[in-house]
Amino acid sequence: MRSNDEVTSVIITPDNSFFISGSKDGTLRIWDILSGQELCCLKDALYEMAEKGINTVAITSDGKRVLSGSYAGICIWELEQKSEQTYEEGHSGAITAIAVSADGRYAVSGGDDWGMVLWDLDTGMPIKRWEIPFSLTEDAEADGCYIKSLVIVPEGDRVIAGCQDWRLRCWNLITGSRTEKEFHLSPIEAVALSPDGVTLLSASTETLAIWKRTKSKQIRYIDDIVINPIDDLNGIKGDIWAIAVSPDGGYAILGGAGKSIPIFSLTRRERIYKLQGQAENVRSVAISTNGCFIVAGNSDATISIWALDWDYDFPDPADWDEGARPYLDIFLTLHTPYGPDGLSRVGKPQWTEEDFQKLLQELGYRGYGWL
Repeated sequence: MRSNDEVTSVIITPDNSFFISGSKDGTLRIWDILSGQELCCLKDALYEMAEKGINTVAITSDGKRVLSGSYAGICIWELEQKSEQTYEEGHSGAITAIAVSADGRYAVSGGDDWGMVLWDLDTGMPIKRWEIPFSLTEDAEADGCYIKSLVIVPEGDRVIAGCQDWRLRCWNLITGSRTEKEFHLSPIEAVALSPDGVTLLSASTETLAIWKRTKSKQIRYIDDIVINPIDDLNGIKGDIWAIAVSPDGGYAILGGAGKSIPIFSLTRRERIYKLQGQAENVRSVAISTNGCFIVAGNSDATISIWALDWDYDFPDPADWDEGARPYLDIFLTLHTPYGPDGLSRVGKPQWTEEDFQKLLQELGYRGYGWL
């Protein structure tokens, strides 16, 4: 499978039927995940303005909207209609990262203009903008202090950014407060969060760090991010540019310089497998919600796809497992109504039988289908 230029971003639709690629040629391509056939090619309307293509792509949890960020702005695509709306406000430079909230209501974008913007996806308008404080190290100053990767926590009230100035930053989207962590000795190229929102991964040159989000006495408040750095990447050398976390949160798939894609166990802290036959320089990786497929976008304009067959020991049936509690907490949060400010949650959770069945399906994907 091939695009016409470097593939900068790949995502898999939530129903695991298709994957979508964004490329430096300014196209968004939709592919069948089983056959690898290209089904549709959409042209970014902002490409003619910047002529540098798409940097990043994200998708809503219902699979209906896709967001692409480029050097000229952000595009919000309605997939069923194959239509787009373009927005040039919000950033004064290139958009380098996009993340979408779990309920699909908001998105956050980061750019090379030292800014981060919160978007309302229903109106397509920016709601808030935050500036990254000017705290560059001497080595980072030449490249600027921009956001290279973003992830929104499952509860939807915080966003975590990996930045060019080597820092990991966390913003409270409601209050605007910010915390920072320093560990990396080079720009943070990628961040990823486990589906339960507990384990955070950040990557830079030859370094993968594991962070833990901990709870305080205040509900869903991030008290701190406790780091457990990995000193030895088990023979993996070079830059790490992309991270994907398996649906059960137990494994990390890494993309970067080299001709293979390693899969790491986050519990054993070691590489357990290496996907071969890969072109050099993996710019983006994605894993399907059912854990059956991995897709990689490469700098040589190719796209690689693997079908996975996991070995899994099923526990005996049980009524409950504490490992499933974070998913239940997330479910209750996402089904609590928004308050007047449109960001905070107030009142009692409300859900339908269809919502509950989706929770059971998700628990199956997360490794708790035996409950």
